[in-house]
This record gives sequence, structure tokens and C-alpha cells, in this order.
Amino acid sequence: MYASKALTGALLLFVVVAGCGQEGTPTGPTSTGSLSLSAWDHIVSAGGFVDFPAGNRFTLALTAKNRDDDTRGQLQMQARTTIDTAHGVIDCLNVLGNTAWVSGTFTHSPDAPAFEGGSFLVGVQDSGVGPGVGPDARTSMLVGPGPFDCNVPPPFAFTPWDSGNVLVK
Repeated sequence: MYASKALTGALLLFVVVAGCGQEGTPTGPTSTGSLSLSAWDHIVSAGGFVDFPAGNRFTLALTAKNRDDDTRGQLQMQARTTIDTAHGVIDCLNVLGNTAWVSGTFTHSPDAPAFEGGSFLVGVQDSGVGPGVGPDARTSMLVGPGPFDCNVPPPFAFTPWDSGNVLVK
């Protein structure tokens, strides 16, 4: 029970309220799960630690790819202090330059079952690499009953993600 409350608290600190929702079946050259850009219009990969003032830390990781009306991806969050996890399927990817918005549905959260079936929406930003380039960035995560549409991003501010890395192609 403590673990469930810890994950719920950590997620609620990181989130605001909402998602999107439906997973496709891989076919053809994409069935290997490769993030090769040749088969996809866009790919996004992001991951890192998110810290909160109370000493809570969790890991956020996501990958997504799309072409035409076919979007596939996964999102995983894990509370580092309690090892609680929440897993989601990304079914909406919106790439705008070096910024990507993803949304989807939480499909598995054994430590916080209230999240299962709920929706999420989050934005990530790739600042590039090299001297003088600032850190990549992320937004707060919107979590709730949804579904949320990543094609209509909310007016969330991007926060530098000092302990994260984002790739948007």
C-alpha cells in the first residue's frame, strides 16, 4: 500500500491531468521494432530522471515513431525510491521541429492501479548536441481520464531536463 501511495504521489507531482489511445499491430519492414527513420516519418526517444523537492526521484523513458496515421510507442515511469512502475502505450506523436508531443494510455501499473486506463500527454524538446547547446527539455505531464490529443498541445512551459536526453527526428 505504501508503494502505491508513493508512486501516485510522485506521478501527481509530475503530472497535471489527461492522454490518447490505440495500439497498432506491426507489419512489413517495421515488425522488427527498429527506430530506423527510413521506414518512419518521425522518431522520438527520451529518458532521464525527474527530481522533486521532497527527495522523490523517478525515471521517465519513452520511444515513439509514426508514419501517416500509424503511431506506435511506449512510455515507462519508475519511482526510484520505491521501485513502483507505470507503463503506457503511445498512440499519438506530433513533431514540430525539435519538439515532440506524445499521448497515450496507461496499460499497466501494478503499484498504482488507479492509473491503468488513464491517459497521458507530455512534451519533450531536443536541444541538439555540441558546445554551447543547452540541456534538452520536457513539460509537466498531463494525466487523467482523457483521451488527450497530442496534435493540440497545451500551453505548458518546457523545463530544462538536466538529467535527461531527448532525440527528435
